[in-house]
Amino acid sequence: MVALAFLLGACRTAAPPPRPARVPDPLPAPAAALTEAQRTAIYRALAAAERGDGEAARRELRRLPGDHPAVRLTALEVRFLLGERVGDEVKRLAEEQVDYLPLLGFAAQSLQAEGRYGEALMPARRVLQAGGNGAASRQVRELESLVIGGKAAEARAALQAGDAARAITIASDALSLVPGAVSLLEVLVSAHLAEGNLPAAARLVPSLPDDAEGLALKGKVAVAGQQWDVAAEMFARLPADYPGRCALLADARRRGRLAQAPPYVQKALSSESLTRAELAALVVWEAPAVVEGARGAVSVFEDIVNLSERRDVVTVVRAGVMDGDSVIRRFYPHRRVRSRDLVEVAERLAMVVGRSRPEWCGETRSSGCVEAPGEVVTGSVASALLRQVAAGGDDKCP
Repeated sequence: MVALAFLLGACRTAAPPPRPARVPDPLPAPAAALTEAQRTAIYRALAAAERGDGEAARRELRRLPGDHPAVRLTALEVRFLLGERVGDEVKRLAEEQVDYLPLLGFAAQSLQAEGRYGEALMPARRVLQAGGNGAASRQVRELESLVIGGKAAEARAALQAGDAARAITIASDALSLVPGAVSLLEVLVSAHLAEGNLPAAARLVPSLPDDAEGLALKGKVAVAGQQWDVAAEMFARLPADYPGRCALLADARRRGRLAQAPPYVQKALSSESLTRAELAALVVWEAPAVVEGARGAVSVFEDIVNLSERRDVVTVVRAGVMDGDSVIRRFYPHRRVRSRDLVEVAERLAMVVGRSRPEWCGETRSSGCVEAPGEVVTGSVASALLRQVAAGGDDKCP
């Protein structure tokens, strides 16, 4: 019985240590073959490191030839398992031993553990190309996802901070690692637009998918290129719940219409001190439905005969939105528009087009109230106010 117990104990003592579970198995390795005792010492060192026994791991390593590739890898793996950062050293060793797959796998693992996802991609891909298994494929996909997500977020943060050049550098470098990554392309297009580099943004547009972000960016590139019809088409295809869809679509349609507007309308829109003739032109421009309400008598004003806006003046007077002096036949087209004049015109316009009378914002402000214009009325202020009144607060966006 004693002899049997001794033999069983000897067998247990002689049992080989397990292969490593948390790092790649360094064996087999290039260069001269190791003895069975040396192979066992490698596994013992790694097993000790995996259970946190650094002293035992280093004791096993001292029994090994330190210049052997497998031993060099084992030493790095031991240090890694004991919590050290070894990424740089592993990279250098991998550059020497370019065909040593366990080393490449460990290079990817250690660099990934240090958050150096882009650097980890190359050795991970080499393992996969050399016939790596499903685990190698999963690691490559994971690293690509980490590169894309991390760099896209970093580039967006730079862009939001106003540093478009840095955003371009970050996104471009990441795309060199993961070509075609949509989120990186999106932030790169946005950064080029922020820099005013339309050709660079336009070159990337064909690579964007027709999802919500892709359509929005395609539309914004079209806006930058003053391709209003294309922009409106892209924005119209956005999901109904896309933030700001209606505003983007309305602006593109408005700009497209403005590009075809008569010069006198464009002049009125840019006026720094609006005249009555210019206001008449803006009323018809912003509320075309006013034409249907122009059923009053035709007034003849002698002071508008040579004006580009004469037809619009007649329209707004017939509709009752504006008036002139029918006795002396004067419209006073060059008189400057004051704040109260615009308020009165806006209220009349609302009635003519069948909208609610504007609720002007006073000391007690309510949601939906309309801000009254300042004393000096500009074309842009009048245009925005008339458009708001004519829409009646509706948010129609087909």
